[in-house]
Amino acid sequence: MTELRRPKHVYQGRNGFAESTPVAANVTISESSRLAEEAKKRRLAEWVLKEKGTHFPDLEEITRLNAELETTSTIKRRIDELKTQHAKDMENLYAYYAQVYRQEQEELRTASDNSVSQEQDDSALLAEPAALNAFYKSNRLSIKYQLECDDAVSRIRYSHLQTLLPLQKKLVALSARFPESIDAYHALNNNKDMQLRVAKFLSAPSNMRDGMLSEFRWAWRQVKPLLDDFERDNGGTKIRKRE
Repeated sequence: MTELRRPKHVYQGRNGFAESTPVAANVTISESSRLAEEAKKRRLAEWVLKEKGTHFPDLEEITRLNAELETTSTIKRRIDELKTQHAKDMENLYAYYAQVYRQEQEELRTASDNSVSQEQDDSALLAEPAALNAFYKSNRLSIKYQLECDDAVSRIRYSHLQTLLPLQKKLVALSARFPESIDAYHALNNNKDMQLRVAKFLSAPSNMRDGMLSEFRWAWRQVKPLLDDFERDNGGTKIRKRE
């Protein structure tokens, strides 16, 4: 099995998607290469506009999003929706470039001056291996066309990760944060370990609470609002009611 080429050390810590690649002064780009690069960018742009489009939320949606509290449940739902949409995007992107590849092959075939006439049946090629091999070599695409799909996939995935990773970090932070209210406590239903830890803290005697504050690095100002609600609630009847 061929190993993947390891990146050069000089590129460590750099973002190739965010940096433009300077062209060396002694390098001349041919007109055909420039046009091929522009065509590649245009194909990807056409797919993005067709499949992703431009979404401008209406006033009702903006109001709903602004009013929605950022809890572990809402963040997790956004992450799941984002992953589902990305999977659909990848499926559509591969199908799009498969069609691009097919179209390029068809155009190359019709433009080639083959020794076999268009009217002749393809079985003539199959009967003569040398003719079939020559036909393949004259019609196969350059490696740059094969890499175009990989480049597009990398760019779309990079864009996806730019949105996904901050949400995942926010989910981790919210999951580790001590809830400030009973509603926030119940919003931890996707993090049962944290919910159980908080419940043990609330029901523990005061001397054990001090130890848990140090162990889990909770500040007193973080735990006091929920602790006050818990004590006013006669030992947490509202907390147990939803469990």
